[in-house]
Amino acid sequence: MQRISSTCLAKTPDMKSAGTYCSVWVPLVFLTGIWTAIIFIVNPVGEFMVNDDWAFVRCLESLMREGRLETTGHGPSNAPGGPALITHLLWGLAFVKTAGFSLTVLRVSVLTLGVLASFVVFLLLRRCGASVRLSMVGTLSVVFNPLFLSQCFSFMTDITFTSFALVSILFLHIGVERTNTWIIATGLAFGLCATLTRQIGLVVPVGFVVTCFLHPKGEELGRLKSAILALGITVVPWLGYELFLYRLGSTPIIEHTMLRDAVMNAYSMDPLRYARFLLWNFLVSTVGYVCFLISPVLAVYYGSLWSLRSFRYFVILLSAALSAYEVFLLFGIVDPPVIMSGNVIYNLGIGPIVLRDTYIMGLERSATLPKAVYAVIVYWTLIAAVVFSALVIHGLRDLGRLRGTRDCLAVTGNRVRCGASESRWGGLRLAGSFTAHNCLLTALLYMAIIVPLAPYDRYLILPCALLIVRLVAGMPPPKTFAPSFRTVVPVAAPLICLAVFGVLGTRDFLEMKRSLADAHSFVLNVLRVDPCRVDGGFEFNGYHCYRKGLPRRTGLSWWWVDKEEYLITLGKLPGYHVVRTFPFRRLLGPDGEVHLLKPVKDD
Repeated sequence: MQRISSTCLAKTPDMKSAGTYCSVWVPLVFLTGIWTAIIFIVNPVGEFMVNDDWAFVRCLESLMREGRLETTGHGPSNAPGGPALITHLLWGLAFVKTAGFSLTVLRVSVLTLGVLASFVVFLLLRRCGASVRLSMVGTLSVVFNPLFLSQCFSFMTDITFTSFALVSILFLHIGVERTNTWIIATGLAFGLCATLTRQIGLVVPVGFVVTCFLHPKGEELGRLKSAILALGITVVPWLGYELFLYRLGSTPIIEHTMLRDAVMNAYSMDPLRYARFLLWNFLVSTVGYVCFLISPVLAVYYGSLWSLRSFRYFVILLSAALSAYEVFLLFGIVDPPVIMSGNVIYNLGIGPIVLRDTYIMGLERSATLPKAVYAVIVYWTLIAAVVFSALVIHGLRDLGRLRGTRDCLAVTGNRVRCGASESRWGGLRLAGSFTAHNCLLTALLYMAIIVPLAPYDRYLILPCALLIVRLVAGMPPPKTFAPSFRTVVPVAAPLICLAVFGVLGTRDFLEMKRSLADAHSFVLNVLRVDPCRVDGGFEFNGYHCYRKGLPRRTGLSWWWVDKEEYLITLGKLPGYHVVRTFPFRRLLGPDGEVHLLKPVKDD
């Protein structure tokens, strides 16, 4: 195997000449082995819910029992909307019809899409001309992204949405490569599937059309034809579905909670405060997270950038600042907070753990990230952000130059020539160039939409994947990754850190969830308590007790608790005594226990 792999890695990045076995099947088998190890460590089995997926389970049950679509989200009575969801429900329904209904089966349905999405990323990078090594670096950066990996083990819509969007990008690339209208139409159909999972999926066809109008390849494809295809295959059917939801009494996009919040944020803040709000969301909650999560691929560029004096000086000065900061931290001169955006990644773990003690009261029930380590993460993120910004600016400028040469471009085979001399785009496949810019524009459009929403970190899964494709596909030929100490360490170090945190953090989270499910089962089946008279956490009460427009009750958690006869937490609380504990083991941080508490006054 080692001999075969080394032979494969030595091949040219061109898939046709590299050989199907070496360039595709061996890496995919290797990727399958990685997924097998991840699934074995994390273990997806368990009858519990994660984050908002209780609402999607309720929708699926309603679709199965009554054949109707109920409210697709939760929220205030004037804006209860959620994702479009229908693709997600139909995908889960296919697995339920095959293997029977259980939360484990629903979780496996999403996990299957996550695995397929990683295969799609690898195939897309290979078709864009990247070597096997570089394609694997890009693919593993997607797989080990803690946001992507953790959501693969839930019934949330994030992975369904991302997977169909990536399949759409792959088919669009093949269609552009072959100038084949039917393949492009297939790609747009998969874009519709993404849009019918989450309405923001419209960025996929819109990004494609914008790229067609800006890239010379669009003229060959037919810019007006591409726009009409996107309109007819994606936009019109989506609008029809939204009208169907409206007439059904369900939740079209006009009643979406996030849309309402975006509008209210703009109107409720003065201009200066709103500008600060947008800047924070853009720099910290979006660019900061994205740059750190895609830093293994960005690090591929560091070796060539080190030859630039400005980049060397920046890294040296930043390293000196980090050293001084660590000394100040050691002697207690500074004591800054650990700032996290929230939802999935929290301090030293993966969540969210939506129980009263951890979520409402903000009590820390696990180990915390050392501030010295957090400073290193910020340091690494700042380097990645500078490189990322430079590459984005460079990509947009190149797209402008490429568009500016459209009158003299002549395509000869896979080369682009302008007059007698080969342009700076010579040697790049036009399809790979098109896809690189398509991914960049789609990701930027997506990020522009979510910034006004105070985005959760999990909303960044798709732009991370798209930007990884853009970074790899946009590299100059031959798009290789030559291993050496100087090139491997900056790539391997963050990739290993992401892998360890993503896999072990997800494993710890699911271990806690299994103990939490045991506590819920004990309350319902042994104590036989009405679930709405138990504060069992957001997912538990949401699934059993959600009622639209239910007012909040003083002294109770906001997640639809009628009366607090029992409370489930991760630790003791004053005024309660412990009925029973359900222990679980962590690999990151100390072991924990789910506590079933009863108010002292009820004794």
